[in-house]
Order: sequence, then structure tokens, then C-alpha cells
Amino acid sequence: MDTDLTGEITELVTKHWNDHNAPILLSQLGQGEIGSRAKKEAGSLIAFVQTRMAGKLHVIRHSAVAQVVGVLPAEVAIEPGSEDALLDRTRSNARPEEQRFHPAFWAAFLKPLDSSAKRFLWRDPTRFRDVVGEGAVPDRDQAIEIHRKYIIEDAEPEAVRARIQQWQEANDTEVAPFLARPGKRDEGLPADDILGRMLEVLEVEDLRRLSMPMDIVNKLRRHRR
Repeated sequence: MDTDLTGEITELVTKHWNDHNAPILLSQLGQGEIGSRAKKEAGSLIAFVQTRMAGKLHVIRHSAVAQVVGVLPAEVAIEPGSEDALLDRTRSNARPEEQRFHPAFWAAFLKPLDSSAKRFLWRDPTRFRDVVGEGAVPDRDQAIEIHRKYIIEDAEPEAVRARIQQWQEANDTEVAPFLARPGKRDEGLPADDILGRMLEVLEVEDLRRLSMPMDIVNKLRRHRR
């Protein structure tokens, strides 16, 4: 077992609790090498914490927003039913995990990017394109680059949202133009659709191989999981 990793995770979780009196989000904890090392050891960060660090750390999940998962020191006493209040301390007033983004914007942070390409995002209409070669790079006032460091390597929604927030802050831009707009096409669409669930559980290797007709995509989008 990677004993250095357990020490690093314990130190980060403890420091976050001491500094903020709140659990650290799993997506925040898994940024950088910690997430990849834990995945190599146990398949995922949450599996590593739950199986390799039992007795040292608590893992808690929000009852209303299942993607919001937090970690805190085991010695912290947790009253039954207090998990949501603890996790709410970690979340901004904007509650970005409840926002629904335009599908193209969301996909721009999720779809794997070829090592030879750069990815650019346009606002109106919302779309993205991967380009190769400096001659194809658009001007900044036309499109914004999504650097590959902001493109997620797994499909967990909370982690994707964390990368979006980092990209937003780095580029000093607003995400409001990229939010899904309610309209007739969205009426009756479930929030817990099968397609969304698929994107949550598939690994990046699976996404690279995935090819699906649009009529099937539409059907999965309209059915609850």
C-alpha cells in the first residue's frame, strides 16, 4: 500500500477541517496526483479512503445531491442527520452542482482531447472545436481556449464542475452564457436520465470507444435511470 499517500490524504483532510471547520470535497481532494495514485491503488479515490483508511477518515454524502461527497477526520463527532449541514459549508452560495449547463459546454470539459490538438469554446451558439496547428487557432475575442488541464479524466459530475470553476476563475469569465436555457425542447426531460448516469460511471477509456446514434442518445436522455 502507498503509505505516503495515506499520510498526504490525512494531512490534507485534517488541515482543511482545522482551517474551515468543514469536510473537504472528494473532488477537491482528488485533484492532481492524489486522485490518480488512489485510482491505481484501489480503483478510485473513494474506494481507497473507505477501504485503506477506515478508522482514520469519515466519508459522507449529501442526501439531496448525491454527487457531493466529503471527507473529514474520523475523530470528528458527527451527529445523525448532520451530514448535509456539514457539506453545505463546503459549497458556494451559487450552488454550481445544481446548475445545468449546455450539453456542448459540459462535453467540452469531459471529452478526451488528442495530445496534438487544442480545444476552443464559442459562446453563441455554444459549441467547441478541437484544432491542430497554430493557423487554425481563433482569436481570443472569438473563442476561449479550454486548456487540457481543465479537461476531466473521469466522468464524475462533481469533478467536472470543479474543473469548470477552475477554468472560469483562470479566464475571468462567467458561466452564465453556457447554462442550459429552459424551453420547449427541455420540457418533460427528467433530471435523473439514463444518459447522465452513463456519463457518471464510464471511465475515460470507455468514452473514447463510445459511439452512439443520436436517436438512441435522445431516448436515453428522456428516460429515468
